[in-house]
Amino acid sequence: MNKTKDPISEYYQRCADWADGWAITADPVHFAAKFNSIVPGAYRHVTDDDIRWMMKCGLIGRCGFFDRSDLQTIRGILQYELIRESGAEQKKAIELIDKA
Repeated sequence: MNKTKDPISEYYQRCADWADGWAITADPVHFAAKFNSIVPGAYRHVTDDDIRWMMKCGLIGRCGFFDRSDLQTIRGILQYELIRESGAEQKKAIELIDKA
């Protein structure tokens, strides 16, 4: 693994292939696989269909390719999904308690 030194600080990047350019890939399948390998602790794995829908909605890939900022956007979307799902489960539990 090739390590590169960030000129601003003493931070060493773990993966040099993401460090040198903004354009990562234009292929949703490749980007989904790359996201899943870089963010293994995400709420759920993303599929190439997820990437295509997010791209179609204008959330990611607005320039015709995916870049590092798209990784953060997807992480935020997955965190939002988790919060929404846990909130819906809490609502159902409260409704069941109120009925009892």
